[in-house]
Amino acid sequence: TGPLFAIDGGNDQLMPHAIRQASAQRNRSCKGSSSTTQTDTPIIQIPQKIQTLLSKPDKQGMDLFLADGTLVGTYDIVILAAPLQFCGVNFLVQGSLFDSEVLSPMPLNGLVDGDTDDANEHGHRVAIGGGEAHLPDSAKRRYTEVFTTVISGGILNASYFDLDHTASDDDEDEEDNGLPRSIIFTERGRERLGFTSISQITPDTGVYKMFSPSGLTDMHLKTAFGSSVTVEHVEMWGGDRGGATPDFNEGVGTSSTSTQFLLYDGEHGLGGGGGDDRGNDGDRDRGGAPALYYVNAMEASVSAIEISAIGAKAVSKLVARRLGIITPEIIDEKGEDL
Repeated sequence: TGPLFAIDGGNDQLMPHAIRQASAQRNRSCKGSSSTTQTDTPIIQIPQKIQTLLSKPDKQGMDLFLADGTLVGTYDIVILAAPLQFCGVNFLVQGSLFDSEVLSPMPLNGLVDGDTDDANEHGHRVAIGGGEAHLPDSAKRRYTEVFTTVISGGILNASYFDLDHTASDDDEDEEDNGLPRSIIFTERGRERLGFTSISQITPDTGVYKMFSPSGLTDMHLKTAFGSSVTVEHVEMWGGDRGGATPDFNEGVGTSSTSTQFLLYDGEHGLGGGGGDDRGNDGDRDRGGAPALYYVNAMEASVSAIEISAIGAKAVSKLVARRLGIITPEIIDEKGEDL
């Protein structure tokens, strides 16, 4: 919630609305289906901070625990929708070849092809040195703080931003005075001028929203937008647990390799844990092994809400395939990628 969000009432409504929209679309596309899915199916949100995830042996599911050891529940599928660096969750697996009660780090991103790689019976590399041993550098990189500042009464200082103050009749992205309505800064420009981006957010000139790597002083804003500028709102994204977006460091020194969407598969092998375990009536075998999926896998390359949506769509289809809701098929090369 807050005055900077684009959705009336708060961006936390995004996921429930998306699920209801998908449910409605499925019902329209599957007329005559025996599905009992309703468009008004409630989305249950449990405001609990999970500290430990434990994958149990013999397809018993995954247990989620609070910091005080309280069991929240046991689940077949767990989807992590927060950066691994800051989720604050301990990922553990129970059982080994010698002791069914021993706990060990979960080998995140350790899935291998048993036909070509040396793997244990779970189809994972052993978590030598901890469960993060197989994660790429991109899954461990720091995040940077981002400041959002909204101003009114501002006039872009063309000379300060090295802009060509020449009006154009055919450029819809320019103001009437020839100045652009939005500016995206390069790394060099950000370091020199202190802005990441600037956008005019109302039809009337003078109201701008800008992103910056640090807070903007009154003097800085008056230099960039004139002495009549008024600060309407400032928000800092990040905090004690890290920043708001990955620090890509211009692609230098850190791996751009992404983690897998499937971080851990409790199935013995790489088969997928129950997607094909179906009886004669088509029902899923409820004894499928648990799995852990990761929505933020694609943040190794770029970070945006659109990328999160793509990751969520990919994970949802992988989960649906695992549960036997959809089956793999050959897709025409002109068809949808995900």
